[in-house]
Amino acid sequence: MKKALIVTLPLAALALALAVTSGIAAEDGADEPVKVIITGENYCLLCALAPDEAKGANAAYAKMNALKVTQAEDEFNMMMTELEGMTLHYLPNKIGQALMVNPDLTGKTVKITGHYFQKAATIQVLTYEEVDTSDDFSWDEPAVGKKSKKKIF
Repeated sequence: MKKALIVTLPLAALALALAVTSGIAAEDGADEPVKVIITGENYCLLCALAPDEAKGANAAYAKMNALKVTQAEDEFNMMMTELEGMTLHYLPNKIGQALMVNPDLTGKTVKITGHYFQKAATIQVLTYEEVDTSDDFSWDEPAVGKKSKKKIF
């Protein structure tokens, strides 16, 4: 009986250690991507957060963009309000690179369809479009045109 206990106890400890380790490994595994549609401002990350550092930075990195989220929804059209105001980084795939390094898109509002990786705060861009943010409304000019000649009453 003593021999059985000596053999069984280390095996049980090993089994417990393997179970705990595999549970931790599963938690640290890769993000499961969430299909999203995100709108936000494409901005120069270094220029916004550390403008003094941008002057001496490597040119390739000095103008790298990120996305400041203004609106996000998942594939089921459920709003993801927890992302509003967050900065997401672009996964440097072929389409994401255009948003990440194109100076013509810096400061622009874009609407992105892609995969969101929560743990990495990263978006894989599948498609994007520039959003027109020009507002036709003006407090200086009335929103009416010519007077109508139709009788209302």
